[in-house]
Amino acid sequence: MSDFRTQWMRTAPNHLKIAFLQRLFESSAIVNAESKCVCVPVPPSHLNDVIMLLKDVGASANVVGTDPIMVSLGIEEAARIPLFNPRIMSKKYQEVTSMATPITK
Repeated sequence: MSDFRTQWMRTAPNHLKIAFLQRLFESSAIVNAESKCVCVPVPPSHLNDVIMLLKDVGASANVVGTDPIMVSLGIEEAARIPLFNPRIMSKKYQEVTSMATPITK
C-alpha cells in the first residue's frame, strides 16, 4: 500500500482516514471481550500504512502474531475514534461500545 497510489491517504482529512479504517475494521476485525481489544489482520505490504493511519487519528496500535499479522488496539481507542461506524450499528460496534467506558461530558 505504500506507493504513489495510496500516498493521498496520508494527507487526507481525518474523517476520510476514519472512514477507510472503519471499512477495514468492519469487514475484518475481531472484537476480543476477554482481553478488551480489537484485532484486524493486515497483509505485511499494508502494515506500515495501517499503523500510520491509526496514529494519524490518535490511536496507538500494536502488531501481534505472525500468521496472520494482526494490528491490535484497546476497546477504549476503538470506541473513541470510532473504528466501527455508528451509523451502521453493527454487532461489532455494539460490542465495542458496550465494553467501553462511557464518555462523560
